[in-house]
Amino acid sequence: MEWALLPFRRYTTFQGRSRRKEFWYFHLFFTLVTLAAGVADIGLGLTSMILGIFGPFTLLTYAIFLSPSLAVSARRLHDLDRTALWLLLGILPIVSLVLIEERAPIAPYVALPGLALLVFFFLDGTRGPNRFGADPKAEKEGAATVA
Repeated sequence: MEWALLPFRRYTTFQGRSRRKEFWYFHLFFTLVTLAAGVADIGLGLTSMILGIFGPFTLLTYAIFLSPSLAVSARRLHDLDRTALWLLLGILPIVSLVLIEERAPIAPYVALPGLALLVFFFLDGTRGPNRFGADPKAEKEGAATVA
């Protein structure tokens, strides 16, 4: 649980590095909370046709998790010695679907940039210090402190 909550303590820190453990535990926690919020929205009948399947609890969950998610993702990319600008790959599919009216022909290709970003998140970080800071694995293995 320590690793899942660490990004909330560092939600404004876009510098430094984060381990895979921190990134994936946080996103597992995010998924479970989002599912619980969605079940609560549906159970209370709070979903609407305007918002689709998103009710107020789900939207609130997304709002709460937005900054920590961006920060931990940026730090995860830093652990791979990549700039946080790579996060824009995750936005490209959304923007292209919104801007292009004929969505069906490009649908298989729209997800490719996001998949590349997903592959990055699975990769092991660079060993030793890099231009973004010290190696978080080199610090105490049991402690959830990341430079």
